[in-house]
Amino acid sequence: MAALVMGERRGFGTEPMAPHNLVFSIAGASLLWVGWFGFNAGSATAANGNAGMATAVTQIATATAALSGMFAEWALKGKPSVPGIISGAVAGLVAITPASGFVDPRGALLTGVLAVAWVGGESKSGLIDGNPHQVLVQLYAIVVVIYDAIASLILLKLVDLTIGLRVEADVEREGIDLAIHGEAVQ
Repeated sequence: MAALVMGERRGFGTEPMAPHNLVFSIAGASLLWVGWFGFNAGSATAANGNAGMATAVTQIATATAALSGMFAEWALKGKPSVPGIISGAVAGLVAITPASGFVDPRGALLTGVLAVAWVGGESKSGLIDGNPHQVLVQLYAIVVVIYDAIASLILLKLVDLTIGLRVEADVEREGIDLAIHGEAVQ
């Protein structure tokens, strides 16, 4: 909701906005990648074959998505880039998470390339599988998300009206770290 209220960054789409430090970008993406194994495999709640498969498909999908991101950027812009690889890897992590307990390595490859692959698994539990209560749980979750979005919108508008959400244009262009904190990555 904050992104919708604030809108795009000044100059977005008309000025190049490459990451200011590729080393930090790679380090951050690497930490996400490694940490995601615990997240996806830990969802199995046991050190068993399901956790092992979740780890394997997370690695496969993320690596495939990183390569897909690189090749897509290469095809569209004429050269691969580190931000393209990083973006692909993060997209792969996000795409495989809901499916990590249900796909095999082939499904993970498809997920990495297409970011969509829903291959059946063993522990499904929804209306089709004889659990109508799950529909009520999901409807409740939808209501909570709508409430959160409305409450966030109201709070963001109040902050914007009182102290504002954005910095001045010249501060945004220069960079908040340097303009406000006097710090820059060298």
